[in-house]
Amino acid sequence: MHCPLFCSVLILDYLLRLPELLRACWWMVEVWLA
Repeated sequence: MHCPLFCSVLILDYLLRLPELLRACWWMVEVWLA
């Protein structure tokens, strides 16, 4: 199965945003627990 170009771009964009989202969630958890 061949993934279209826009599909690859969406996956790449998601992977690039994931660390930023995890960092934001972790920051919120630290603030909430502090």
